[in-house]
Amino acid sequence: MAITAVFFLLAACSNTAVLGSLLRKRRKCHVRPLILSLALADLLVTVAVMPLDAAWNVTVQWYGGDLSCKLLNFLKLFAMYAAALVLVVISLDRHAAVLQPFARARRRNGLLLRAAWLGSVLLASPQVGLGEDGRVRTVA
Repeated sequence: MAITAVFFLLAACSNTAVLGSLLRKRRKCHVRPLILSLALADLLVTVAVMPLDAAWNVTVQWYGGDLSCKLLNFLKLFAMYAAALVLVVISLDRHAAVLQPFARARRRNGLLLRAAWLGSVLLASPQVGLGEDGRVRTVA
């Protein structure tokens, strides 16, 4: 529990500092949206995944009800998918930068980032769904 708390504080402070730095400086660089998205995704992992896992490690059961369980599991998966997919977009950008160093990357990166965030929503969405009876259900 103490290790999780230390990692939480480190991740929250460092990602908040990166976000603050990026939002203060208005330099035109095609890498800026990539770093901004990664910092946002990592901050989302920090505030969504780490506390839920810490609470689960302490209680080993869920006291928050069915709907909150489904929504928080959606948020947890969304955050993890977003962080992973944004890293894929950054890797694709670096690959393209090596192969085509003078190509204009801003538009391509914007499209890929939107696809990554949308893909995260789509991949996490099976956690929350409606059953045949109209009730909320999860897909395990």
